[in-house]
Amino acid sequence: MLTNSKILSVVEKLFALAGNNPSAAEAEAAMLKAQALLGKHGLTKRDIESNKAKSVCEHHLFRQSRRRPPKWKCDICDVVSRNFRCGMYYHCASQIVFVGEEADVALAEYVCHFAIKAADKAWKEYKSTLSSEERKERAIRNDFLCGFSRGLSTSFSRQVDELDLHPVIQKPQSVNEFFSSRKWGKIRPSKASRNYIDIHMNAGWAAGAEFTYQKGIRVSI
Repeated sequence: MLTNSKILSVVEKLFALAGNNPSAAEAEAAMLKAQALLGKHGLTKRDIESNKAKSVCEHHLFRQSRRRPPKWKCDICDVVSRNFRCGMYYHCASQIVFVGEEADVALAEYVCHFAIKAADKAWKEYKSTLSSEERKERAIRNDFLCGFSRGLSTSFSRQVDELDLHPVIQKPQSVNEFFSSRKWGKIRPSKASRNYIDIHMNAGWAAGAEFTYQKGIRVSI
């Protein structure tokens, strides 16, 4: 039986292999494979340890920044947290915090940072197809990356349905109790608004959703 630390070790191998491959597709495939690996081994592990109390930890992402991450990064963090048994909230507007059991948070953080690098790599590949004027438009970059995060969400959702991982990715009761016990302030909606450019948003979505974990990297365990 694989322990949580062993699963994390295998996932790190997946990401290391993907990092040595120039294809952004391989990077996302590694993330999907990580989720599938948890689905394969997670239920048995949790069934055995279901009667053991587990503490909930909080981990702050992007500590070095005083500004709130761009929307596409926030979206990726949200997608990862929902698919790796964690909750998420914003601290002081500028920091994203993952909440969950220690092994889940460690894995979610690893996947999240890797996903952000994969998104940036996909953008660079797409950017090379644009005109010199289009490459200067920050809005086009944001459109593409927001589309990528939505495509990544589609990839995870498709895999959850295909492998019936719904029970696996549910947040532990301890995480739900953490959020229900806190008094949360009201979220102030952003006043900024604009229309997304469909062609770039769709290109980003395609980059995030065009393949499944079966096309990914195989690691023996």
